[in-house]
Amino acid sequence: MSGISVEGLTPNQEKTVLALLSEPSVAKAAEIVGVSPRTVYRWLEEPEFSRQFRRLRRESFAQAIGFAQRYAPMAIGTLAKLMSDPSTPHASRVSAAAVLLKFSRDSIELDELVGRMQALEVAAGIIDSDIEFTGMIQTLTKDERRAADAADEAEKPNENGHQKSAAEAPSDGQGGGF
Repeated sequence: MSGISVEGLTPNQEKTVLALLSEPSVAKAAEIVGVSPRTVYRWLEEPEFSRQFRRLRRESFAQAIGFAQRYAPMAIGTLAKLMSDPSTPHASRVSAAAVLLKFSRDSIELDELVGRMQALEVAAGIIDSDIEFTGMIQTLTKDERRAADAADEAEKPNENGHQKSAAEAPSDGQGGGF
C-alpha cells in the first residue's frame, strides 16, 4: 500500500497504521515498527490516529471488494461448469450447486436490505428519493447533494462564457454559497 497519505500523524504512527493493516496482530505490528504494543493501543485511543486507521482500513477493504467483484463472474461461471459437467464427481457438483444457491439467496437478501434502508433514509429525510447510489458509491445526504449541485452550478459558465462569480452562483439561502 505504497503512496498512501496519512496526514496528521508522526512517521512512527504512519508506519504503525500501515503495519496494522498488513499484520495479523497488534503485537506483530508493534514489533515491526519498533514500538511497544501498549503504545499502539494508546495510539488507537487517540482520535486522529484512530480516524486515519479506520479510513485506511476501509480503503483497503474497498480495494479487496473491488478485486473480488472483478472475478465474481468468472467464479460463478466456474461453479456453473462444475455443477453441469457430468464428469465432475457428484459431491463436487452438489457443493457447487449449494454455493450458487447460497450466493443467489444472499444477493437477493442484500438487495432487499439496501432497498429497505434507502426507504427508511428517505422517510427520515436523510437522503433524497431520487438518489440511486448504492453499494461502493456513497449515498449522499440531502445537504451533501445540495452542496454538490451548487458546486456544479457554480462551475458552469455564465452567458459570457466565463465562470460564474460568487454573486451569480446559486445559494441555499443560508449564505456562504452552499
